[in-house]
Amino acid sequence: MSCGGSWVCRGTSGWHSFRGQGDTRTMQQTFENIAQTLDVSQEQVVPMLEQGALLGSLSIVADTARVAAFLASDEARTLTGAIVNASSGKVID
Repeated sequence: MSCGGSWVCRGTSGWHSFRGQGDTRTMQQTFENIAQTLDVSQEQVVPMLEQGALLGSLSIVADTARVAAFLASDEARTLTGAIVNASSGKVID
């Protein structure tokens, strides 16, 4: 079930909820806004953002999906109340 950027699903070990940070449409708009603000091309935005990430790359939708699938699986049954930072090191917590 999806609700305003949050998803809830039930696994054999109980209920799990997730909150996402957007989709490809909002990311494209974000890149366009950054390019316009900095007066650079959209092609220059991604390398600029990648330089600021500790892993040197940005997360893609498939990365987020894999994290969500793991968290919904029984393999993550020992995680309780955890906040997972899957930002490729772009956000330091």
